[in-house]
Amino acid sequence: MLRRTLVGLTVIATLALAACQPTATTTPAPAAPTGIVLQPGQNQPVAPGAQIQPPAPAAQAQPQVPAGQAQPQSPQATPPPSFQQGSEQARSQVYDAPRSPNSNQGEVRPTTEPEQVKALGPATPSQNRILYVRSGRIWTATADGKDRKSILDDKVPQLWSPPKDPGRAWVSPSGKWATYYAGSAGAVWLTDIETGASRQLLERGIPAPNTINDKEADKVTRKLMEQEVAWSPDESQFAILAAPQGQIDVYLVNLKSNQVTQVSNDTAIHSELVWSPTGDALAFRSRDETLQIEKLFILRGQQLLAVATDHIAKVVNEAELGGILTLTWVDNTHLVFYPVSGALQSLGIWVCNVADGSLTPLYNKQLTSPDYSKTAKRWAFTSTDNKNTLYVLDWGATDARMLLPEGGLAPLFTPDGKQIVYSVDNGETYDIHVIHLDGAGERTLVKSVNLIGDNPPEPSPAGKRYFSPDGKWLVYAAVGADYGTTGNNLENWWMVPLDGSQPAAPLTDIPKIFYIRQLAASPDQVAFAFTGLRYADRATHLWTFSRNGGGIVKVDAEVRWFRWLGPQTGPKTQ
Repeated sequence: MLRRTLVGLTVIATLALAACQPTATTTPAPAAPTGIVLQPGQNQPVAPGAQIQPPAPAAQAQPQVPAGQAQPQSPQATPPPSFQQGSEQARSQVYDAPRSPNSNQGEVRPTTEPEQVKALGPATPSQNRILYVRSGRIWTATADGKDRKSILDDKVPQLWSPPKDPGRAWVSPSGKWATYYAGSAGAVWLTDIETGASRQLLERGIPAPNTINDKEADKVTRKLMEQEVAWSPDESQFAILAAPQGQIDVYLVNLKSNQVTQVSNDTAIHSELVWSPTGDALAFRSRDETLQIEKLFILRGQQLLAVATDHIAKVVNEAELGGILTLTWVDNTHLVFYPVSGALQSLGIWVCNVADGSLTPLYNKQLTSPDYSKTAKRWAFTSTDNKNTLYVLDWGATDARMLLPEGGLAPLFTPDGKQIVYSVDNGETYDIHVIHLDGAGERTLVKSVNLIGDNPPEPSPAGKRYFSPDGKWLVYAAVGADYGTTGNNLENWWMVPLDGSQPAAPLTDIPKIFYIRQLAASPDQVAFAFTGLRYADRATHLWTFSRNGGGIVKVDAEVRWFRWLGPQTGPKTQ
């Protein structure tokens, strides 16, 4: 009964905010460009064996970076510690939080500090700065919201984003570089976060006027904002989606040679750009919506390999392949993904050997909620029957091993890969459990908690779950009794130790806030940051607070995206 009520309240809350939320776009499984070979020195892809022609109009908006500008030095990627988010079955979806209907792009101002925020512990200020986008600029501030400044100089135009969307940037793994769309043409720019030095890389990233109708342009531009730019491990290049002529294609930007290369040139839907561990290959998904064909592409050097994933359906006696989900590199040669049938039923776990394009099933039965541990090179997943059997599959194993006979929903590996957190459906709410991989140490961490998903915001056994950098604590979002009403207790963060030594305790007590998401720990591990929608002004706020629940601060308002900066990154102080 309680869960049905929660679903109803979710619907009520969603309808109440429909007027201030942009049209949500789920990320469809991508599409398939024709096989191409990239020739050295050319920006335009060509068919294998075909004579290279001068660049077509669609590729002319790809200027070289002006000569004479200093080439950036690419440091080794050393990402700061961050939280690992719990797996959702639809990982490719990106949720667009509702926006204020009364604020125009470029005119958003921070709102007042909400009242009645309770600190649950003493403040422990972080020494790290936080980077975020708001009102068409990239800002940096201290964790307490002070010393706010823009890292961009006057020569950089306003950041581009769809209407009523604050916009975002994409930061390299080490925190050295930020890339973003800027100006009326949505040009792709790059900024050195430390020095503020900026340059334009691609002249146009969004559709030129009159190339497609307004409705399609809105879909295309929102799709561009949902993507994740794929930085190579050494940060010498990145892959990005852009649509200067209306169709979304993959572009490769090399920071050493200052060259922009168009990798695809078709109307397919490309997504999930993922580099191999050493940066020797780039994989992405591609879907032709007209032909309902989905393929996997591997770019190695100048060669683009189209992997024939369509034959998977025949191997498992399905009429068609509906799509492939979640690309994961196990090593530099093996790429794993989860195919689904035309009816969107799981077809197990498959691996592609990118050296020859061959495909092999690792697990050929239906599954749900797969989670992969890079540390341990193993998967955890649940059966699709009513038992919800929990399985573990090791890389190189011939079959999966049953860990729990029933009741193991939404498994999530701990950072060390030695334990699994999972949920148990008790009929009204969920209990959160943890178990060792040998089946020992099974215990209940939290009883009767209302977990809610990120996208869509509905009751979910996965909920919004994160691990502390030391891997000893689980942080999760819990829905309060007032969710879906105008009450105070809507949604807040809670924390529980994995060893069960203490009961779960709230980390925040912020009234009238929900759709909380993107929880991230500061590199010095003493503070958290997240975004959440405040009911009073329908604005998405950026918050920070100490690890023990103290020092809650609203850093800014109308912020969709942020990133912590490490102690060696960020703007130089005067």
